[in-house]
Amino acid sequence: MFLADAVYFKGKWTVPFDVAATQDAPFTKADGTQQTLPLMFQDGSFNYLAQDGVQVVELPYGKGRMSMIVALPAKQADLAAFAQSLTSELWQGWLDGLARHPGVLKLPRFKVEYEAMLNDTLTQLGMGVAFDPDHADFTGMIDTSKLWLGFVKHKTFLKVYEQGTEAAAATGAGMAGTVFIPPDQKFTMTVDHPFFCAIRDTQTGAILFTGLIKAPEAVPAQ
Repeated sequence: MFLADAVYFKGKWTVPFDVAATQDAPFTKADGTQQTLPLMFQDGSFNYLAQDGVQVVELPYGKGRMSMIVALPAKQADLAAFAQSLTSELWQGWLDGLARHPGVLKLPRFKVEYEAMLNDTLTQLGMGVAFDPDHADFTGMIDTSKLWLGFVKHKTFLKVYEQGTEAAAATGAGMAGTVFIPPDQKFTMTVDHPFFCAIRDTQTGAILFTGLIKAPEAVPAQ
């Protein structure tokens, strides 16, 4: 028996990046080594927030129903600590603090793929009995006691480019120290080291994809 759950998203930016303005630049990966990535460039007006050493920007898709949130910690930030700080309260604080500002954004054109077995994770969350052949009980699904979970596997894919984003996945109040930025002061956000991103539904608040991008892979122009 196999149970699959999948989600797919493909969206065009409300304001696309100019392909001609994209330039190769160094990107410092999580392990400290550098790689060359094409950095897209956009000079405009964005929903933006600078808080506790983190820059946050929102990039809408289409008519604004969906958007991508990009959060860039300081280059010297402890990534493990940053990941631990990503709570629902912090997320809501970012969303509440976003305000319109003029700025320059440089964002990699990249793709990432991730794959993981979730047996251990789900066991730690309390689902261990489902993987135990002697104690699993799925008789509500099928009239036999000889059924248990052999594995749960998750795989995801994300590609960001000048025109928009393509993503797919399948599975077999912390706001403090906000920096006030005058509305007419221009910011610069250069995403040239590990960052967090998420695709969300702006009406329901649902998050479709989320991830900490540590070593993205360059993709050719679309």
